[in-house]
Amino acid sequence: METAGWKEKAERKETTERKETTELKRASDAKESDGAKEKAVQADGLKTSDFYFELPKELIAQAPLEERTSSRLLVLNKSTGEIKHQVFRDIIDYLNPGDCLVLNNTKGYSRAAYGGKAGHRRRS
Repeated sequence: METAGWKEKAERKETTERKETTELKRASDAKESDGAKEKAVQADGLKTSDFYFELPKELIAQAPLEERTSSRLLVLNKSTGEIKHQVFRDIIDYLNPGDCLVLNNTKGYSRAAYGGKAGHRRRS
């Protein structure tokens, strides 16, 4: 009996999360400035194509900010779908007791990788 209750709770949670993802995607699509039609998210989840976007070169950081806490912070309200642009020093306003904040302090290296499809010659 206890196992059936656990499975039912897990299925309800998954269904709720799927609905929230769909609602967020629809809210995001509806806000697109190019006026594109709202896209429906497939019931089985997101596609990698959902994450394709153009990023102008001038928006790509070439060096870290002198004052690191001035870096930009994108905040999503999961309940409303509202998106805010903040600065990182404000992150404490969005953390609750018990939250886990993971910081990445690894150094990036400038590298290029060239490749192609097997059986196809690269054009000179």
